[in-house]
Amino acid sequence: MKSFEIWNKKFSEQALVEFSQDESGIVWLKLKSLMRKEIVEKFLSEMKISAPNTINDAFKLLYQRYCSNQLLEKDIDSFISVYNKNELNSVEKIFKSVEADLYKIKSLAW
Repeated sequence: MKSFEIWNKKFSEQALVEFSQDESGIVWLKLKSLMRKEIVEKFLSEMKISAPNTINDAFKLLYQRYCSNQLLEKDIDSFISVYNKNELNSVEKIFKSVEADLYKIKSLAW
């Protein structure tokens, strides 16, 4: 299993093919997708992990926990799936609201 730093270097070099050839690379990318403040905080909370000082520290910690079998890929996948469903539901509600407002327009002048 490659270290966090190796994957980070490969990511910055855009050597993305290598990620698809190694399961730890795929997990690294999944964790990378969580690295927005509100998302990573929610994930850490759900996993009952105390939040590190920075997002980068959280990223390293989560990858280290995965490497030491303290964090399972299925837990990451489950969180991503639920989070994405919630986001899609939220966007759908916004679209429905916009659609309803558009039907209220009597004429459209260009």
